[in-house]
Amino acid sequence: MDLETGQKKHKALKDYIPAPTLDAHAVVAEFIQQQEALLSYLKQAQHTDLNAVKIPISIFKWLKLKLGDVLQFLIAHNERHLVQAKRNLVPA
Repeated sequence: MDLETGQKKHKALKDYIPAPTLDAHAVVAEFIQQQEALLSYLKQAQHTDLNAVKIPISIFKWLKLKLGDVLQFLIAHNERHLVQAKRNLVPA
């Protein structure tokens, strides 16, 4: 998932591919809201043992990852979204 160390491209699962007709403004607003929530979670996580807390993932409910690994994945995932967004910007 890391942009610098990732060697392979992976396609998203069918259920995770967004509809092609989404409202760009709504998508950006939701992304910003999610980033603000992530910042709040990161602040809370400062006082938490990141290896002790386990989080189930959406793809396999039975699989639980360490909180630190989940946060690292989310940040790398969001960086990929930003790169994708920049690549799709229309020059003004």
